[in-house]
Amino acid sequence: MKKTIKYFGFIAIVAMAIVGCAKEIDAPKEEAIEEPQEKVVETHTVTISAGSPETKTSIVEGVSSASFKWSSDDATRFHIFENEVEGTDIGLETSDEYVTVKLTATFETVSAASYKYTAFLAKNVSGNNPQIPSTQTCTGTAYDPNADILIAKPVINEGSVLAKLDMQFGRPCVINKMTLKGLTVGETLSSVEIYADKPLTGYYDIEGKTWTGESAKITLSSSQEVPEGGQVTVYFVTMPVESATLTVTAITDGHVYNKTFGSAINFVMDQVTVFGVSSLGKFKYRDVITQTLTGLATSGATESYNSWSNKNYPGVGHSSAVYAGNSCEYVSYLQIRGKSNSGIISTTSGGNIKRVFVAYCTSKNPQDGRKLKVLGKESAYSATSDLYNDSLKGDEIGTITFHTGDKINSLNAVSDYDYVALLADGAIYYDEIDIFWDDAKSDPGIKWTADGNSGDAVAAASATRKTGPDDMPAASLYNPNSLSVTYSSTDDTVAEINSTSGEITLKTAGVTTIKATFAGNATYKATVVSYSLTVTDSRTDCETPAFSPAAGSVAADTEITISSTTLGSTIYYTTDGTTPTTSSLHGTIGAASATVTIDVAKTLKAIAVKEDYFNSSIASASYTITGITSPLPDPTGVAITVLNSTTFTGSWTNDTNAADYEWIVSTSSTYAGIVHDGSEKNVIFEGNRSSAEYDLSGSTCTVTKSDLTLSGKYYFYVKAKGDGVYYSDSENTISKSGIVLSFALNSNPGGWPTTNSTTLTDYTYTLSGTNYTFKLYNIKCNSGYLMCTKTAGLGLPAISGYKLSSVIANNSGGCSTSVKVGISSTAPTTFTGVTGGADQTWSTTSSTYTYNLSSTSANTVYYLYVTTANAQIVKLTLTYLD
Repeated sequence: MKKTIKYFGFIAIVAMAIVGCAKEIDAPKEEAIEEPQEKVVETHTVTISAGSPETKTSIVEGVSSASFKWSSDDATRFHIFENEVEGTDIGLETSDEYVTVKLTATFETVSAASYKYTAFLAKNVSGNNPQIPSTQTCTGTAYDPNADILIAKPVINEGSVLAKLDMQFGRPCVINKMTLKGLTVGETLSSVEIYADKPLTGYYDIEGKTWTGESAKITLSSSQEVPEGGQVTVYFVTMPVESATLTVTAITDGHVYNKTFGSAINFVMDQVTVFGVSSLGKFKYRDVITQTLTGLATSGATESYNSWSNKNYPGVGHSSAVYAGNSCEYVSYLQIRGKSNSGIISTTSGGNIKRVFVAYCTSKNPQDGRKLKVLGKESAYSATSDLYNDSLKGDEIGTITFHTGDKINSLNAVSDYDYVALLADGAIYYDEIDIFWDDAKSDPGIKWTADGNSGDAVAAASATRKTGPDDMPAASLYNPNSLSVTYSSTDDTVAEINSTSGEITLKTAGVTTIKATFAGNATYKATVVSYSLTVTDSRTDCETPAFSPAAGSVAADTEITISSTTLGSTIYYTTDGTTPTTSSLHGTIGAASATVTIDVAKTLKAIAVKEDYFNSSIASASYTITGITSPLPDPTGVAITVLNSTTFTGSWTNDTNAADYEWIVSTSSTYAGIVHDGSEKNVIFEGNRSSAEYDLSGSTCTVTKSDLTLSGKYYFYVKAKGDGVYYSDSENTISKSGIVLSFALNSNPGGWPTTNSTTLTDYTYTLSGTNYTFKLYNIKCNSGYLMCTKTAGLGLPAISGYKLSSVIANNSGGCSTSVKVGISSTAPTTFTGVTGGADQTWSTTSSTYTYNLSSTSANTVYYLYVTTANAQIVKLTLTYLD
């Protein structure tokens, strides 16, 4: 039944559409009483006119398209549905301008009702159903007349109840024009195979109103010579099909060309489907493995599992490969099982394996996720039992995975293996398996030897990392044909190798594999040769740094010198007691020293680093400031109360022992301390100090900074000043972070919709290299603003660990002045307002409206919603707090 409905939609073979009495929605419930309808039997004359004398069967070529023609002498039978009435006295009238078909028929109608009838004109439909053959010719003038059914457009009714008779006309088939591009000039095209993931052929059962005998494959015969430019145009007929994915194989007397489309094609009736096929894969041979090839029994109701051997593809363009296997055949499909000894192998090579294509049996779909492994090796397989022996099964070229709904699938082997095997992890059913080969190629003769000359290959080598010149491995590449190779190391932490020159740099002790890879060309097969490299490390240590003056109490602003006796080394250090690395602060490169100013109590740690040496041990020294007997406590109650794109407000609890405070807003998550410059109430903001901006008179200190230019993540730190000169030696560990994002919407942000849709869809906005996901419902973009219509919803980005705190929206000059906008915690179309996100009436244009939200959750999508029409948004500024 589903199949019938599907094709009725395409073909327009419709059931009656009866328009009855309308029901009032708010009417009280009571039993409906239908009045009997009076039937009327009347005779009508229907005149169908074509636009020209020839509008069927043949193709009219265009520059980039095509049209069809219909020949009047094909009009021998006329059908009307739903009443199955066949007309009498069918007359055919031909004029210079158009073809006219007159039909006089009797229709049984009902008064106060309107009928829609669908009709078509066909040749010999009583004896043979209109059909789309699986084998067709390539030319536009050689179609089977029954495969191309078309009726002209104008319709005239003559009768007393004309308004009750609505005729619709169409053809159940689709004509297609396909251009193959990139073929070899001068070769003769013998056939083209088109395989789809949906049925393409079959015949139309007129009385049953459905397609039967369907097939997903069409074969076109041809004898065209490929002209200059390498393009050949072919024509074929299909059923109307939505979103079909095609695999096209073109066979010439010199090559086999193949491609699977990356996107689906719609075959739409009432027009010629025109498309091109470029970037075809070019192969030398193609073999087809089917039930027929294996020769196993196909009768009976029981699946038969048997072995077969010495089979080769007999068609045009086949290789010399011979196949064997253990599989099951039953009626019409080929099954590969996931059991011992089951699989398919090549016992004679067909060249170099390049691609495997499979067409699944739709009546016996395997389980979702079933896999077909494609294996390859340089020596012949002797039996399918080889596939279950790790030393004999060869290398895995790739895997083809079945997913529910698949009809076709393929794998580009990208290999030069001489033999191929297919191994399933469970029962998988196929209509056919295609294997593509190229000519066999020579071994390039590349190998690693001790001196880079011909000789025995090197399987392993050793090297030593030393202080001074390293001992390098005794292994060089022998490349007798001077082929271009790419070098690589499986562990760059042990040894790096330049990918083009092959120069090796030793890094540390360990084992890595050094590889030379040749990609293959028209003469030589792809090759990878390697050897195992063992590296030992005997470098000496850098001398541990020393501090001067030594650790202890020093005057403020004392400079400490950190130095190592290893000449040419670099000093890396930290001032917060953490372990130094080569990413830490450092002195002049190669100077073996660094200086640090002690302005507050600090613990210094340092290492000396030099190329060809191990890093030194860590040296440590702690310093306090003379005059401060004990450190002031950390400021308490540090908090951010407001953080948005223009204003920062921070607060902390006043300590009466502290004469002053200094605070910093930074994008750095590592607080490196604040250097005091003698002024009071310092503010460090974005690397610059500014005037006093806070009040110490109360128990809570508050500071506000406006006109921010920072964006992204903020950190807030506060530090107390003790006796008017020195700061506490404690680096405050309390911080708060936030994220401010500003999204410009005065132009389409990269592929957002230009028309409204009531499907909630994700769209990406890229800001400073980061992608943020918006959800759009009933929203579209143009070059000037984001248009939110009534019941529209804009899902704002969710950020892990951060709560949406503020939404600032700017409207356009053309925005309605009565639009109501709010912030919701639920998705369209029912909105639940969030605290602080209540509806605001946007009363003026080119204005800014702010929603300060509370009680929001981290990593949660909130929606900006519109309850009236025409909210035009040109900018959104969103603030998130942790």
